[in-house]
Amino acid sequence: MNKLSTSTSLSTSTNHTNYGIIVTLTATVSPSAASSTVSFYTGSTKLGTGTLSQGMASISVPLPTGTQSLTASYDGDNTYNSSTSSAVTMMVDKANTSISVSASPNPSTVGSLVALTATVSPSPRPGSAPAESTTACARSVSPSRRSS
Repeated sequence: MNKLSTSTSLSTSTNHTNYGIIVTLTATVSPSAASSTVSFYTGSTKLGTGTLSQGMASISVPLPTGTQSLTASYDGDNTYNSSTSSAVTMMVDKANTSISVSASPNPSTVGSLVALTATVSPSPRPGSAPAESTTACARSVSPSRRSS
């Protein structure tokens, strides 16, 4: 039995984003009667797989920084041949971050323990909390004892 031809196209929720932002990739396979799965790639790195429903499959993922060459590849089934979309280029910039530092207690007295908390926002890791904090303790020193 000869399999029927298919065509696959890829669309994205944006063409320019920042690191850590979730992007939706949607593949459309024609004819829409095709079943099975679509694999999504950036270059040769597989990002994930979506199941076809009425000719469409989607995944939502964060992407690495830099220029990404995205493709969708229909895996084929018993009736339909596989096909791969044309590449879609997406630019992913580094995340904009800010760092804040706080001390507790503030003010403090000479010789007392002080908790210093540094908060990085947004989080440097995709999918984690919007901000991450680290706390360290230090002994408060008088201004005349500070090193320069």
